[in-house]
This record gives sequence, structure tokens and C-alpha cells, in this order.
Amino acid sequence: MNIYSKQIATFLNGAINKTKLILLHGPEDAIVYANLHMVLEKLQQIYPEAEITKLSYSEIKEHPVHLIDEMRTNSLFASQKILIVEDCSSSCNKELQKVLQGKISVEMLIMVAGDLAKSSTLRQTVEKLETGMSIACYKPDVAQLQQHIRSTLNKLGVKTETGVVEVLANIMPPNPMLIDNELEKVCLYKNNEPITIADLAVVYENASELSLDDLCLAIIKRDPKNMVRALARIEYHDLNFMLIIRTILNFSLKLITVKEKMNKGVTAATAVAQLQPQVFFKQRDNLALAAKTWDSAQAYELMNKIVELELRCKSISLPPALMLKEELMVLGGADST
Repeated sequence: MNIYSKQIATFLNGAINKTKLILLHGPEDAIVYANLHMVLEKLQQIYPEAEITKLSYSEIKEHPVHLIDEMRTNSLFASQKILIVEDCSSSCNKELQKVLQGKISVEMLIMVAGDLAKSSTLRQTVEKLETGMSIACYKPDVAQLQQHIRSTLNKLGVKTETGVVEVLANIMPPNPMLIDNELEKVCLYKNNEPITIADLAVVYENASELSLDDLCLAIIKRDPKNMVRALARIEYHDLNFMLIIRTILNFSLKLITVKEKMNKGVTAATAVAQLQPQVFFKQRDNLALAAKTWDSAQAYELMNKIVELELRCKSISLPPALMLKEELMVLGGADST
């Protein structure tokens, strides 16, 4: 079976449950991986305990038995498994075809490739499988994106200034499902008030530093709503999520230092002022507030959680943004879903 990426929402809400092998392919890596992101988000909902393992196509093409072994091998840490095979080429030899046509004994096998012609033996093999789905990932044209954005905003009951839809169509990811997610974040930022071009400039251009401070403040207050709002602004600024994790980690380390000074009889304000290098503005106020409302054990707990999160981001093939949001929702005492 085969579909285009514009049909992926329908696939994720239905046929994915009968699918064991997904082939994502297209001429632009960014578009292909945006769709991979959505597939993994859906699979995480279906198989929340699944371990994700990446394989090299060149290796399994040369030694198909390695794919069989990987499917048969039980994980030490999870009872479910998702395999991702990257950098797939157009051709697929008969030995590998036999493996793909046999029993896929993991929750999902995902193959990621560049642009594949209809004559591609890999594409033909997947499309002929009852449990296979080939997804051609292409960027929709700007007119289609504008129409989708207008329709979504109308459903949300949100009005816009003239020109906003055109700007959004040029700066948002070229995928309807991702656009819907992004529009929800804009509406959250605006609290469903009319959106102006000036608002977009603020969200996209001035978000990073202020939003990192806002995120730290929301963590201190264990405020899920403002955590989500700060993360939305950060995502719009396209800030690397490993940098966000490191920022939270550095904040927790400074908080631990402040608490140690306070345990020796120094006031919170003095302890913050003595930090080297010095901190200023919102971070100074946030540290002083945290020092008064958090104990040392809570500060160490935050540090440990963020260290563990960074390690998971490096070892698990799930979007760091999703993992960070889930961890923050736990810290805030809210359900991430």
C-alpha cells in the first residue's frame, strides 16, 4: 500500500494499527523526518514501553540475517521494540526482500530513504505487503498551506490581521499535522485573541532568552500551563532542545550552590549575589524565589532528572522536545497528554 504524506493524519488514526512496516521516502530530508517525527509520536502512544533501535541499511542489505537477529533479540529494558533503518537505498536484494516479506516480529519496522522512483525494488517490496505502507513525503505548495491554515484558524475561532496567514504559510513546517500543533501554540500564546504580524515577530524573534527564564520560573512554581506556554515560544524560536536541557541543568546547579550557602547562614539574596559568574535580571529573581521555596533535596531531584533526561535524549530515538515536555509535566504534577 502507498499514500502521500498529506494523507498521513488519516493513516495514523487508522491503518497504522494494521501496519508492521513503514517506508518513509522523499527528496527533502526535513520533510521525511518531520513525518517520521509524527509516526514516532503516534507509536509512543500505542507502545509507550517500546525501545527504539536504529540500524544501518547498508549493514542489513549486506547481511539480512542481522535484521532477523535484531527482531528476535529481546530487550533487557523493554518488552516492545521499534526498529528504524536509516539511509535506505533504492535497491533491495532478494535475500532482504525475503526477510521483509516474512514475519515482522517487532512492533514496527520503519525504513527511511531519500527520493524513490516507482521502479525502486525497495519501494515495490513494501507496497506489495499487506502490512506494509509506503509514504511519499512531499512539500505541499504554499496555496495549499494557506488554505489549511485558514481552515484551522476558523475552526479554532481565531481571527487574524491581514497578511498573517501568508506569513504563517512561509515560516511554518510544511506538514498539516505539524501546522495544527504550531497553530495551537500560537493561539495558546495569544490566549485565542486576534493574531497580528507583530505577534509573530515577538514569538519567533524574541522568544529564546525570555522564554528560558519563563520556563525556569514555571518549573519553580510547578506551573504546567506556563511550562507549556514557555516551551511553545521556545519551539517557535527553533532553539536546540539540548541547549534548553543544559539551561535547566545549569539553573539546578546554581540553585544547589545557593542552598549550600544558605545552609551556612547566608540569606537567599546574598547567596545569589555571591554566585560566580554573576546572574542578573530574571534569573537572579528566579533563583532567589527558588531558594526560598525549594529545599536542597528538591534541587538535587531536579538536577538528577535533567541529567537522566539528557542521557535518554542521546540514547533513545524519540524527539527531545516530546521527552522534555513529558518530564516537565511530571515535575509540574500534570498529565503530559
